Amino acid sequence: MKSIIVMVLVLIFNQFASAQSSNLHWNLEKGIALQGYDAVAYHTQKKAVRGKQTLSLSHGGALWYFESSANRELFRKSPASYEPSYGGWCAFAYPDKLE
Repeated sequence: MKSIIVMVLVLIFNQFASAQSSNLHWNLEKGIALQGYDAVAYHTQKKAVRGKQTLSLSHGGALWYFESSANRELFRKSPASYEPSYGGWCAFAYPDKLE
């Protein structure tokens, strides 16, 4: 009986967690994530690199710009690996942005 209760709680938690991640409040300026910087370049080049509007991708209610088509494909394959923590908000300010 305990294992059934634990399993039900795990299922409920997983549903709640996935709903939370899909409702992330992004820090967007005119619908563009990271103010147009390439999210992948932060990880691969270790610096901020401006993305190109011609190399964009729509994801999570935002438009993401990339420096290269290779970076766009890396993001497309695993967006969670490159999405900014706290939706791009400062960790201190993030709770104030929730409605």
